[in-house]
Amino acid sequence: MKSAVIVEPPTHPLDESLEKFKSDYDAAQEMADLSPDDKLRLIQQSFDALGQKVIETIKVPQVAKEPSLSMIWLKRFLKHYNL
Repeated sequence: MKSAVIVEPPTHPLDESLEKFKSDYDAAQEMADLSPDDKLRLIQQSFDALGQKVIETIKVPQVAKEPSLSMIWLKRFLKHYNL
């Protein structure tokens, strides 16, 4: 019997912040009794958090990934056959 391997898709560094902002935005838009300024105040915190996350991801140097085993073998193959 073979076991299934579940591979999680890679996450984007902004996913969590974007989801929180979208959720807060949608909730604010549903509040018809609030003024536009009050709606903006409701989303301000998640908007600021999103902006901070953008700054962090741009300013922090990304760690270089180790090449995968398949990529190493592909490079060796191409080099061996002068491709």
